[in-house]
Amino acid sequence: MAEIEEFAMTNAMDMIEDDQLMMGLSAYTKINKAIGSDKTMSILTTLLNVVSNNLMPFANQVMAKMEIMKAAGKGINAINNNAFMMVNQFMTKKRCRTIFTRIVKKIDKDDFDKAYPYIKSFLKFDLIEDLL
Repeated sequence: MAEIEEFAMTNAMDMIEDDQLMMGLSAYTKINKAIGSDKTMSILTTLLNVVSNNLMPFANQVMAKMEIMKAAGKGINAINNNAFMMVNQFMTKKRCRTIFTRIVKKIDKDDFDKAYPYIKSFLKFDLIEDLL
């Protein structure tokens, strides 16, 4: 978990556009007003934990494969193409549904229902809307 938080703090801010940042901050503010700061932080922690638990093993596989390719003298384009191919094969709609379902199950239903209108502005929970 600490490595994801460190990555997010050092790299994620450089990867997102200003409008994406504003959308996230707006959603955070609205969720905070709807359910309070403690519950908002609990939801964010749950999101990070579930995403980390579900994606870190795969991310480690991708990074290991990239290192193997680099050691074999493969070029950066070949390495990146392989990494993108691995991600595209892994991040299926079914797998996203599974991860989102796990998130929802770990959040208090009342809190999730209040936060959902704002969360769905930047997370594709509509993939499991039929389950909510």
